[in-house]
Amino acid sequence: SVSVLVTVPRDRFNATLRKRLQALFRERYETTTVDYRLSLGETGDARIHFTVWLEGPVPMVPFDELEAEVLALARTWEDRLRSALSSFVGAESARSLAGRWSDRFPEYYRISTPLPLVAGDVMALDHLTRSGTRLSVGLQNEAADGERLTRIAVYRLDGTLDLSAILPLLEHMGLRVIEEVPTRLLGDDGDVFIHDIGVLGPDGRQLEIEQCGDRVAATLTAALLGSTESDSLHRLIVASDLDHEQIGILRAYRTYWRLVTPSFSLRYINDAFAENPEIAAKLVRLFAARFGSEADEATEAALRAEILDDLDAGDSLDQDRILRGFAGLIEATMRTNAYRPERSSLSFKLRSALVPEMPEPTPTFEIFVSARDVEGVHLRGSRIARGGIRWSTRREDYRTEVLGLMKAQMTKNAVIVPSGAKGVFVLRGGDQSPEAVRAAYETFIRGLLDVTDNRISGEIVPPVGVRVHDEPDPYLVVAADRGTAAFSDLANAIAAEYGFW
Repeated sequence: SVSVLVTVPRDRFNATLRKRLQALFRERYETTTVDYRLSLGETGDARIHFTVWLEGPVPMVPFDELEAEVLALARTWEDRLRSALSSFVGAESARSLAGRWSDRFPEYYRISTPLPLVAGDVMALDHLTRSGTRLSVGLQNEAADGERLTRIAVYRLDGTLDLSAILPLLEHMGLRVIEEVPTRLLGDDGDVFIHDIGVLGPDGRQLEIEQCGDRVAATLTAALLGSTESDSLHRLIVASDLDHEQIGILRAYRTYWRLVTPSFSLRYINDAFAENPEIAAKLVRLFAARFGSEADEATEAALRAEILDDLDAGDSLDQDRILRGFAGLIEATMRTNAYRPERSSLSFKLRSALVPEMPEPTPTFEIFVSARDVEGVHLRGSRIARGGIRWSTRREDYRTEVLGLMKAQMTKNAVIVPSGAKGVFVLRGGDQSPEAVRAAYETFIRGLLDVTDNRISGEIVPPVGVRVHDEPDPYLVVAADRGTAAFSDLANAIAAEYGFW
């Protein structure tokens, strides 16, 4: 026989540890029988005397190795968590983080969650509670053994989220949701919730989180907070290097173009981009080369040539028409506030005659404004034109509604100098209250002024952050119309805020 005496702090001893030690000694000494006697001393130690019964010679088991294995088994979950955290934040911070969070995790979480993932959760939760935000998202890949999933964790301080609010956002990115495990962490300073969601990428494998993890987390966070839209166009998050704000540019063009020519459904357009992510990325880079802070004509020309070459090599006429149409939309855009600081919307000023498949009658210019709660368009018959802005409830065809009104306004204004113009906006949310209409009108007017020149001391000055591809354009009149009769003072106040002449 072999006698082994193991002494551990009393609070570390339990039946699970004793059984694990017996199993270790049976394996190392190649036997089936290991007895034990337990002594709980007055000093606070637990002493376990094991007797290992052997049928043959005593195997040579190095003492140092055996002691190291016993120490590993005797370590608590908190000990192992500190060790896992120390590889990320150092020993001192690891002790602090483990002390703050380890007792808050329920037992089922401790048993089922690998420690490297626990360490990631602890760091994310600590950052969330210290940052003052209410929600954050983190991604981690499971280890190579077993079923390999990408784990997307949504950390929240304000209670659990409905799965119906989360799962569509993940599916919009082309992710396949395999499982979801919610965890509640109790605490004196309030409960914290983790939605632990296991997903696979579009190819049925783990995501390459080094390449797309930050974009996936940022997109899901923005969508859950309501600061960005989400639809299947977000498949480009994983399939390309575009982020959700860049994809928002394509989404705004898509919305505008369907007002002009609703030839293709939203799903069909989204599929065209998802199947051609490289062209989608080049279109966004073309937009940046044309309007960004580092705009460059040579880069713009090179990208335009690359896109046309890629389209010529394609084999789908519909996709060619869609993607070529978006390239044409960018070419038809004269100005945008996309790179203007602190904008409240995304607006494009377009030369209407250059817009692909533009129906008659064709305005001279039009400005399309898109925001989370409002979208609209302002049509002008000439550079010097005036007319009213109306609130419409025709969300699908409001441009058609004001196109005829603009033509009528042009006829009415024939006896005076300015030509006719007409603007319209619609509310995108369910709130149609007077307060919501007023807020939407303000956002719409700001979107128009963002791309309109000013006149200062007799000099025409373009807007800050806007690259201009057309002639000077400091003329903007937004008269009252249906639903906006009480907003003249608001429009003037906004113009004064902008210093508009």
